[in-house]
Amino acid sequence: MDEPRLFKAILAEAVEASEISVDKIIGATGVPERFIMALIEGNYQFLPAAPYTKGYIKKIAGVLGVKPAGVKSKSLVGTADYLSP
Repeated sequence: MDEPRLFKAILAEAVEASEISVDKIIGATGVPERFIMALIEGNYQFLPAAPYTKGYIKKIAGVLGVKPAGVKSKSLVGTADYLSP
């Protein structure tokens, strides 16, 4: 079984590989660029309250075609935001 991957890594990888641009993610999700960049860069202190962050992660995951699992709160984004394909 494959090791779960951090959402941050999947998002950054997709953007860097030009599979999807930040602008495309913004257009498809309505998530503000500053929050997408905070997720990519691991600057979690700039994210909004946990319910918003969790919703943003679910929207972004949908655009990337992955299923979010274990996202419980903003404080866990760096450690518990694993996704499975």
